[in-house]
Amino acid sequence: MNIDKFDIIKEAVFINAKLPALPKRPRKNLFDILKIQHREIRNSNILAYFFDPNEEHGFGTLFYDSLQEIASQKITALKKSHPEIEFNDISFFDELVKVRTEEQTTGAKTKTKSIDIVLEGDAWVIGIENKIHHDLANPLNTYW
Repeated sequence: MNIDKFDIIKEAVFINAKLPALPKRPRKNLFDILKIQHREIRNSNILAYFFDPNEEHGFGTLFYDSLQEIASQKITALKKSHPEIEFNDISFFDELVKVRTEEQTTGAKTKTKSIDIVLEGDAWVIGIENKIHHDLANPLNTYW
């Protein structure tokens, strides 16, 4: 069998044209630079810093306001697809008062657990369980 070098190149170009483009490598973010992209507690500490309007970052309530807006949009969509479920409307949650990480559960009938990030207002609490390459297998009833 006599295969011409030109035929091989032509076939390679043809195959390459059929393949999808390779994904572009995403730009590095702060977590990548610090090499903590897979460390939940460290990620939670950084996120909590930005959620706290009293920290020195100068963003004020931008992160909490963004969470509130995105969650409200998602809840609106979920209400349409799951009308049988009652959802809290967090768009009415007032000012963010406290931000904590690794908050220990108290008064639970099971062993003490930690919630990654807790955002607290005067009459509401949002618990954030930060998951990186892991399934949600936390005791949500204990957290509640």
